[in-house]
Amino acid sequence: MTKIIQYAAFKRNMMVQANELRVGNWLLFEGKEVQVESIDPLHEHKDDEVHWKGTISIKEYLFNDSRCTGYISKWMHKFTPIPLTPAILVKCGFTPQYKRDSVFGNKLINFKMGGVHVFFSDGELKYVQIYSCTKKHIKYLHQLQNLSFALKGMELSVIL
Repeated sequence: MTKIIQYAAFKRNMMVQANELRVGNWLLFEGKEVQVESIDPLHEHKDDEVHWKGTISIKEYLFNDSRCTGYISKWMHKFTPIPLTPAILVKCGFTPQYKRDSVFGNKLINFKMGGVHVFFSDGELKYVQIYSCTKKHIKYLHQLQNLSFALKGMELSVIL
């Protein structure tokens, strides 16, 4: 029987879908941060054992030399999103502001850039606020990159 390896099977493992990605998004591949160079959601591999669908091309440094690069395609299910963390937000140019929650007394950190605020309470991501509109579904770097592009028409500067 053929095993179908698609988004549904990897949802628990935080796999990303092709329609969530744009060229330039950052993801994790084998524990390393990599930048998406191209996306082919229709590329398929089928045999008696597996059915894989979708590939992402990334830049690969050959021979551990930053001057010598090539592009490699890897199966989409091998990539995972990068969770939003205080360290990632600082690398994206967000400025932290520290305060205490007046009701519960929790330590709050508001990472701010323009009209976008990302709130953490006791080290845990709580929500993202965009021009006074709260979004709880934004949890990963590629989602924040896409939001920034949609709102400003510019790429979010990320230095990983």
